[in-house]
Amino acid sequence: NPATRCLWQGRRAAAAEGDLRTYFAEDQAFHAAILQYTGNSRLVDLCTRLRGQTRLKALRSLVDEGRLVESAHEHITLLDHMQAGDAEGAYEVIMHHLGHASQLWAQGTEGTEASDAVEVTPLLVRDLPNRAEDTE
Repeated sequence: NPATRCLWQGRRAAAAEGDLRTYFAEDQAFHAAILQYTGNSRLVDLCTRLRGQTRLKALRSLVDEGRLVESAHEHITLLDHMQAGDAEGAYEVIMHHLGHASQLWAQGTEGTEASDAVEVTPLLVRDLPNRAEDTE
């Protein structure tokens, strides 16, 4: 989707300029656009609201560490995989991103060592208990 790529370019430019206010707005719109690929409007709304409550502290940390541009670039890799129809590649990028992004959100900083990364275990539909089995 060219519009999603334009959103990414706006956040990359804001990151390069250290314009946190613009980056935040572009970042919110970009993540909402990515989530819209799920077709789940409730998920888009929920994630957008939660991200709005947690991102400022984390973004300040990335600016202070000079890593905001690097963070912005990670997202285009995801978008490239999605637009190429590479579900496995997109999944790997998402899992890596969620691992360090959740640490950044929780602690306000990212670890620099591989051992500092938070492991994200996806909850898949196949992992959920079967309702019929629960009632037996």
